[in-house]
Amino acid sequence: MSSRIVPVILAGGRGTRLWPMSRAARPKQFLPLTGAQSLFQQTLERVADGEVYTPAIIITNADYRFIVAEQASEMGAPLAGVLLEPVALQYGRDDRGGGGFCALIRLGPMRCCMCCPPITM
Repeated sequence: MSSRIVPVILAGGRGTRLWPMSRAARPKQFLPLTGAQSLFQQTLERVADGEVYTPAIIITNADYRFIVAEQASEMGAPLAGVLLEPVALQYGRDDRGGGGFCALIRLGPMRCCMCCPPITM
């Protein structure tokens, strides 16, 4: 049994509140707003220590699966998996499904899971 933390990164939002910089085709989590890396890449970097964290699980919208793969590959960041949201909510913050998955993924009584939205990490 692993004592490492399973990071679950929520990266499926459309980023419409930061318009016009952030668009549905390229939402804010995939933009380099605070440096050379995107917010998503900065979050991957924060959970890169292999002694503390397992490779990350990414929850995203089907429209962003290729951006996730591209940006993780640019950094050489291994991913445990990419889960596609079945339905993107059209209102409010849609972190609830990802948070629920994070609670379910523990995979054992001693497993710790950390839910990481890229915007606030």
